[in-house]
Amino acid sequence: MADIYLDAIDVHRALAAACKRAGGQKAFADTHCLSTSYVNDVLHGRRDAGDGILDALGLVRVVRYKRMNPKAKQGAA
Repeated sequence: MADIYLDAIDVHRALAAACKRAGGQKAFADTHCLSTSYVNDVLHGRRDAGDGILDALGLVRVVRYKRMNPKAKQGAA
């Protein structure tokens, strides 16, 4: 099965849905030993989701890089 990559919006949606299922941000935070302010900050875009939230959602951060097109780089100079 191929890996499925999520973007930041998908992670935000997953967190919002998990909070709703848990009964709110505080319930989600308490269940996963996170601070409510941290969960709230992530939901409002003030912070990126870190390992605690990613672990709670069953996700792992993957960093990807793509090689630039050399011709496009030459044209920019």
